[in-house]
Amino acid sequence: MMWIQGLLLLGAVSAIALLCGRWRWNAFFTLVGIAAVVSLGNGFTPAEALQQIRRGVGQTVERIGLLIVLGATLGGLLEHSGAAVALARAVLQRTGHHRVPLALSGLGVVIGLPIFCDVGFLVLAGLVRSLANQAPTQRVSLVVSLATALYAVHCLTPPHPGITAAASTMGLSASAVLGPGIAMAIIAAAVGWGTACYFLVSPVTAPTAPEATERNGHQTALPSLTSALLPVVVPVVWLAAGALIQNLSAAEEQPNARLALLGEPAAALAAGILCALPLLRRMPALQHKHWLDDAFTRSGHIVLITAAGGAFGEVIKAMDIGQTFGPVLAASDLSLIVPFALAALLKTAQGSATVAVMTTAGILLPLLPALGFHQPGQQTIALLAMGAGSMFVSHANDSYFWVVARFGNLDTTTALHTYTLATAAMSLAAGLTLYLLWQCS
Repeated sequence: MMWIQGLLLLGAVSAIALLCGRWRWNAFFTLVGIAAVVSLGNGFTPAEALQQIRRGVGQTVERIGLLIVLGATLGGLLEHSGAAVALARAVLQRTGHHRVPLALSGLGVVIGLPIFCDVGFLVLAGLVRSLANQAPTQRVSLVVSLATALYAVHCLTPPHPGITAAASTMGLSASAVLGPGIAMAIIAAAVGWGTACYFLVSPVTAPTAPEATERNGHQTALPSLTSALLPVVVPVVWLAAGALIQNLSAAEEQPNARLALLGEPAAALAAGILCALPLLRRMPALQHKHWLDDAFTRSGHIVLITAAGGAFGEVIKAMDIGQTFGPVLAASDLSLIVPFALAALLKTAQGSATVAVMTTAGILLPLLPALGFHQPGQQTIALLAMGAGSMFVSHANDSYFWVVARFGNLDTTTALHTYTLATAAMSLAAGLTLYLLWQCS
């Protein structure tokens, strides 16, 4: 039985890597199809396999579907209202142009909390190009500093879909993961900034995206700093307050029901949207429908892929591989290397950090006790190791790679030699930091 399950898992991971990575098949149909094959290969009937897939899809959408839609909506508000650009310019004015790469890295961490990394980069791409025109030798370092900071937050902090869905799979609350996730994202972003500074005097590359104009160029006036910052700060404070209250009320038999919403990611994003609604006054009425449709389309795609990952995880859960592989892993003493390496392998092979971290969580959930992760704090470290692995080597099979290269005006070779190298350094640095914390705990 062990050999059969081992071959099924190896074949499933290899198939995901080849179909999604090499042959660029649709991730949803690939994950659902492989989940069905694995279930049938493990001896379940077709009816049982279908039930497992339906249960995995349904439970995942229930846990994270609304969260993804709200996150895309908040991101659309900040993008189309000019709030993100207003915040960017305010930060850069206070830091000075001689520290622009560092300012962009810090800005990426802040703006990346409520906005998906590709949206954040598209919003700020025009600003980066403007700054690069004033300091041409800094073009590469500016692009890489911003891109890596946004990417670090996307892979390591809730409420972004991959890490949030994986946390839910492992039974961890998003508010409990937020603080450690932000800390690790800052470390990873710092490494990305340091790598970017190494390319400070890289030659200027020719523009490759003539149509990549500043997305908010039509606006004559940007929102104030307070109104731009509020929708970003409120969700973070909301989740942080939830984690604090959860810790303080852990000993109480009946927690305060009035504070139950604190710590809920969907409620935090909804609060951010409410704070951003006044920004609608600066947007032409005809554009409201456009950005809402755009947010709906973007979130629908992510919801479906996330749900397919949940179906695959449910099939793995039904295999009960903990009893089969638990003793072997317990004797191997690999601990944190396993979640990091598996997520890194999946990310490098198929390109999506969301798929990588969700698939890894589904596979390793029954094996966590055997790897030594028993307590919630230990499992949080394991989850962040998966997130760190999901950053590894963002290259040509990653859609975000092309966003960075195209809208950052980098040719493919330069992007591979700079941004891709930076993502590898970030991933390894975050993984090493977590490993040292694990050894010291």
